[in-house]
Amino acid sequence: MTHPFPNEVLEKLFVYMNAENLMRAKKVCNRWNGVIQTLEQKGSVWLDFCIQEIPVYILFDITKLNELLYAKKGSIFYHLLSKLSWVFWKEIFKEYTRTGRIARDLHAITTITYNSDCGQVTALAFNDLLFYSGFENGDVYLWKNIDGCQSRARVGGSVPCPVQAIYCNPEGTTTTKLQKGGSNNTESLLIVYKDLIRLQKDSKGDKWKLDIRRKPCENSHEFCPICPPGQTAAFEWYSGNQFHIVTNEKETRHVNSNPMEHLTACSHSCGMIVFGRSTGEIMVCEELDSLETLSDATDMKFKLLGRLGSSVRQVICKGKHIVCLTDDSNIYVSVNMSTFHKIATHDNFCCHVECIAWHGSVLAIGTKYGFVYVYHIPREAHLQNIDLKDCTTIQLNCEHVNNIAIGDDGSRVVVAVATDLLGVIHIIRW
Repeated sequence: MTHPFPNEVLEKLFVYMNAENLMRAKKVCNRWNGVIQTLEQKGSVWLDFCIQEIPVYILFDITKLNELLYAKKGSIFYHLLSKLSWVFWKEIFKEYTRTGRIARDLHAITTITYNSDCGQVTALAFNDLLFYSGFENGDVYLWKNIDGCQSRARVGGSVPCPVQAIYCNPEGTTTTKLQKGGSNNTESLLIVYKDLIRLQKDSKGDKWKLDIRRKPCENSHEFCPICPPGQTAAFEWYSGNQFHIVTNEKETRHVNSNPMEHLTACSHSCGMIVFGRSTGEIMVCEELDSLETLSDATDMKFKLLGRLGSSVRQVICKGKHIVCLTDDSNIYVSVNMSTFHKIATHDNFCCHVECIAWHGSVLAIGTKYGFVYVYHIPREAHLQNIDLKDCTTIQLNCEHVNNIAIGDDGSRVVVAVATDLLGVIHIIRW
């Protein structure tokens, strides 16, 4: 029997559907399923869905692809991104949509255990399916198969002082693979100690490529690794009133930066560094595409974004979207880098907020007495008007929440929580 519509006509109709309707159409009949599969495999339909339906700041956060900032259809950046597998873009879209589970599905809490001789967990980090933890004794572990038969591997040699922070792949794994023709050994790992930073170019290796001394610093959130578009390696952090810049893994330079005195937190996104100060000021430094030639802070452009209620303890920046935690236990949110909206968390939680984490469209808040509040914020409007009561509330048997990291294990949202309990890291899934 001749079909009234040839497959080519059906393809032209299907491209006008959004992702949800296209997946529903796939289940109508075998013919539609086959046509849609062909459409997926030979075109950029899933790249288009990602660009059209996912806010840019969330998409950039999930993929770490600088090209997404300029990926208008027909541009060279769009062409470059279309070279990535359609399966990659479909998985990115799935990761974004399944974060909605935290608003409606039940969660499960499991634990991974470690030798209590390591002390408390002081740092956590996810990088795709990899999970890292840092400890009081300076050890760093890479965990595998945190679902069941857990296994861990010690990452290189440790430094006998607490790990302040762990940064996985500041260059962006996928971007680097794309630029280097699919090389698998492109991941980077940065471990921050009180007076030392260790760089490991390949996180699967067991040797550190570079050790860089820094001025002793007690605040782990001061550190800020960046890699501006087009540069091979440039890691920047603050100590005292200086920027420290590492280029091509050989040269370390110190740049005086008096405007950044009393810095207590910083974050990098899309060519900008956002700073928080002990005075409550939030500042931004833009146009960071010339770090390799930077010689003095007078070459940098600083702008005051706002003044918050007290010292800034933590700042997270994603594009023009900023979330800050202050010492008076309040959270401030900005979606335009000019106006900050205060979220009176202390009034709602009735206890001290100790840390925050934000990845993709998931925001987690850890408070004293072991409470973790997890929010689904898929759009700017949700971020600017967070309903503190509309969340998943998790209570752990502890006094303090020390650290939170958010990731995705390929099928579910994962929130890892480190508390003051020795020997245990809590893993929450939906």
